[in-house]
Amino acid sequence: MKNQKEIESKLKAWSDSKNSNILQKEKNIIENLIKIRNMDISYYNNKLMQIEIEAEKNKNNIEKWDIIIKSVLNETEYNILYYRFIKKWQWEQIARKLNYSLRQIYVYRKKILDKLQDLL
Repeated sequence: MKNQKEIESKLKAWSDSKNSNILQKEKNIIENLIKIRNMDISYYNNKLMQIEIEAEKNKNNIEKWDIIIKSVLNETEYNILYYRFIKKWQWEQIARKLNYSLRQIYVYRKKILDKLQDLL
């Protein structure tokens, strides 16, 4: 029979080897999680940059359209357009705000659409 110390030594070596493998696997898992986390962060950073670029383009387009619309419409027509499509007001609300009848607002609406149709 092998002596007890030799068996204990082999058991310790086996245990150390198992623990070492487990620790190495845990280390690999943690490293992979860090890579995934960093990849996710860079992915979202890239997406955020793309969204910011698109937002800037849209802002520039909106500003251009605003200048064009203001150059084509008079102040009342612009206000009607603003309240209807930016503020999302009902025609009746716009009429009250601008002190016009609903019929007058509809006449303006037709004029606005005719003027803008030429732009589009």
